[in-house]
Amino acid sequence: MKVEKGVPMPDKIPSKYPFKNMEVGDSFYAEGMKTSQLSNASAYWAKKKGYKFEARAEGSGTRVWRTE
Repeated sequence: MKVEKGVPMPDKIPSKYPFKNMEVGDSFYAEGMKTSQLSNASAYWAKKKGYKFEARAEGSGTRVWRTE
């Protein structure tokens, strides 16, 4: 086996949402998802990376914005 240095460890909890790739001002829409579900999912990234998100109901789903 080969020992390698500098290989980053993947995130512990894979996300089906694009929180990791979002920049301030970006948003995404999740059809059929409740605001509370996405608020809970975004809390992980907010804590881990210091990001801030806002989630609002929109139509039959929820839109999430990265605010900071």
